[in-house]
Amino acid sequence: MKYEDEWKFIFEIVVAFFTLVYFPLLVCYLLSKKREIINTDVNRWAKHQPFYYRGVKNSFVRLIIAIILKPEFRKQLIWRLGGYKYIIFNFLYGKSNTLYIERSTVIGQGFMVIHGNGTVIGGGSIIGNNFTIYQNATIGYNNGFPTIGNNVFIGAGAVVIGKIRIGNNVKIGAGAVVIEDVPDNCTVVGPKAKVILREL
Repeated sequence: MKYEDEWKFIFEIVVAFFTLVYFPLLVCYLLSKKREIINTDVNRWAKHQPFYYRGVKNSFVRLIIAIILKPEFRKQLIWRLGGYKYIIFNFLYGKSNTLYIERSTVIGQGFMVIHGNGTVIGGGSIIGNNFTIYQNATIGYNNGFPTIGNNVFIGAGAVVIGKIRIGNNVKIGAGAVVIEDVPDNCTVVGPKAKVILREL
């Protein structure tokens, strides 16, 4: 057996093992009414991290890779499945990452969490499509939860709290604290975030 063939064989054994480990999660995905939304999520992950998905076009295979390699995606999937599955699968598979998304949170398709450790998304938040959030970021309550538009990026350690509106196509820099509305097409930075760029 050639060296490359040996590694391919080992890789296939590892994938088969973890596929069995996560078999209940995969079955729930196949039975879920949210499959299309989940596929959009995983395909966005694959586009962002092509190294892990080289030559893989099938969404289900991409899903298996993401579940095995990315604990933050695994928790994101558990949140997507919702209901009693949220409780059961968090107990079985959710201990390896400190990402926390409350069950009542609403997030559109194309959702992506990068790293995810220490990230908290509060339960009354309403978030649009193609949302990206990094580690140690918080979306939380202060007399209400934020409403966040489409194509929003929230950097590491940022805090977005209160009954505020974040517009479409907004980038919130690492460490920013956002407690006021942000209009569309803006980049905001700073401990008390201020607009530094607005694209017309």
